[in-house]
Amino acid sequence: MSGALSTPAGSMVATRAGRSNALAGIAVALLVVCGLLTVLILAGELGPVGFAVGFVLAVLPVPVYLVLGLWIDRYEPEPPRLLAGAFLWGATGATLVALIFNTAGQMIVGAALGSEVGRLYGGSLSAPFIEEVSKVAALYAIYRWRRHEFDGVLDGIVYAGMVGLGFALTENVLYYGRAGLEGDGALAATFFVRGVLSPFAHPLFTAMTGMGLGLAALREGTGWRVASVIGLFGAMVLHSLWNTSAGLSGGLGFLGVVRAGDGPRLCVAARRGRCGDGPRALGHRPIPRAGGGERRGVARRPPGAVVAGRSAARAAGRAPAGARRAAGAQGAPARGDRARLPAPPPRTPPAP
Repeated sequence: MSGALSTPAGSMVATRAGRSNALAGIAVALLVVCGLLTVLILAGELGPVGFAVGFVLAVLPVPVYLVLGLWIDRYEPEPPRLLAGAFLWGATGATLVALIFNTAGQMIVGAALGSEVGRLYGGSLSAPFIEEVSKVAALYAIYRWRRHEFDGVLDGIVYAGMVGLGFALTENVLYYGRAGLEGDGALAATFFVRGVLSPFAHPLFTAMTGMGLGLAALREGTGWRVASVIGLFGAMVLHSLWNTSAGLSGGLGFLGVVRAGDGPRLCVAARRGRCGDGPRALGHRPIPRAGGGERRGVARRPPGAVVAGRSAARAAGRAPAGARRAAGAQGAPARGDRARLPAPPPRTPPAP
């Protein structure tokens, strides 16, 4: 074993493993610090009672949301550690960045131009930009350092969904806590709007960026990398329309947008393989196609191919997409090329 590690290939594997462990340690420390700061900010604003009410109501339905969100990736699930990291970044780091910059920006604009303008700026301009950029940081980290686990549009949608659900969890703690302190039925109304009508709003916005990164992972060339920028811009536009609609026609505009982009149908459409019309189709249409392609690819693979494909993919590490595809043609495929693995040879009994 020591002789194997002394070779150049063994040294490279050891260096890569050490770098991977260091990155994982940094990520965990960052999530812990961001989580503690976020809890302190929320508890300081809501107080113990408001924070407890908001936390309980926000956490209770999360398992249902997670099951629905992961349903579309049931044929070839992503690594749990990456899914958990994406969810936790949305719930801690992305939320902390949004709390700090959105609050500061709205206060500055409100002091200069009036509270109404500050509110409009915070909801329609600042929040869509700051929140989507902060959420996409997790997607880009997976795309950059775990490319072999991010090789298609469906992967981008799934990771984006986890980030969005984590972000929505912490945001709901804030909104439910505020509504609970107001009383007069505000808590029930807020829970119905945010927890029932629109639990998948944030995953839908961020899925636009995830689809762009998924296209960039599938195709070579700088032109395809622009798809991620276009996806991020689309996420900001959808987010801005969503927030702005809340102030139109006494909230009726918001209900119209909810009807056009409701969340549970995101997963039902993926399951049934069909989508509705309207803006909802922006997020729904690629899901059945990507999910159907992944299902057919898994069905075509010989026994043992998935396990072998995962081992080859992890060994490939951060190899470029073109190199991974070339490796797949030579019998060591990346994660997206497992369908081309030959069937293992039959075992022959030992000679007497």
